Amino acid sequence: MTRSALRVAVMLVALGSLTACGVSGTTLSPTLTAAPSVTTEPAGSGGEPSTALEPVDLLVMAASGGAGVSERYAPVLSAALDREVRTHDKIGALPTSVLSGAEDGADVVAGAEVILFYFPPAGREPPAFLTCLEAPDAVSGDPDYSGPTWAPGQTWDPPPATTVEDWQAWRDVLDREYEAIWTMRDGQPTTIRAYGGWNPWVAAWRQLGIEAECTAGEEAMDQAQRGAAEAAGAVYVSMLDIFTGPQHDQDPAERGWLAEDGMHLSDSGKDVLVEALAAAGFDAGQAPR
Repeated sequence: MTRSALRVAVMLVALGSLTACGVSGTTLSPTLTAAPSVTTEPAGSGGEPSTALEPVDLLVMAASGGAGVSERYAPVLSAALDREVRTHDKIGALPTSVLSGAEDGADVVAGAEVILFYFPPAGREPPAFLTCLEAPDAVSGDPDYSGPTWAPGQTWDPPPATTVEDWQAWRDVLDREYEAIWTMRDGQPTTIRAYGGWNPWVAAWRQLGIEAECTAGEEAMDQAQRGAAEAAGAVYVSMLDIFTGPQHDQDPAERGWLAEDGMHLSDSGKDVLVEALAAAGFDAGQAPR
């Protein structure tokens, strides 16, 4: 066994208790102590995946933050199943376009035994939450930003804290997307691992004095995503819990998990994401009845 294969095997042993449970339709918030060491080398029995069975198709259907996830998750999946894994990425395209057949990819969804799924609200945020989205641009001094002005030391009037009900329009979209996935999969058992956002705006919200209200909105969005995943028979992994801590007040940038743009994940952040997804196990779920 190669050294990189050994690292994957050790990681899987540590995750084995969760994998064996066969969790389905549940929410997981794994406790992470450090960024894992994830290899991109496929590893199964003896360091090579088995060729006795057909390869498994992995689809990562996500916003731009999903870039680079499949190459990290695939070797862990390969080692867990002792199967070759073929990866397919649909990164950045709205899931409604892919799942409606408007964009090439319907056949990929139909053939994917494992799907990693995440998309942000994409313009369906409650109006009260838009203030929270403007805050990072105001603080950063982005020349393309044309919203409310801000000066050092200035605070904003806190927006109303949004509730799960305020995110219902987004939840409705997610429900339709999961239904489309199961329709394309023709009801075949599928490992769907959904994950939410990691809130890169903790520092900006704190600086402007709107952290409590905006964090409540982020938590409500997380709950809406969790509810949609669980209703659809998927396993939901809360990246909000992992990246900002149990009280949702830790800055993922300070932990080195965000890229230089302050929005997307760094390599170590992607490793943390993959470890959390792997901790959710690999058992397939069934379409809801």
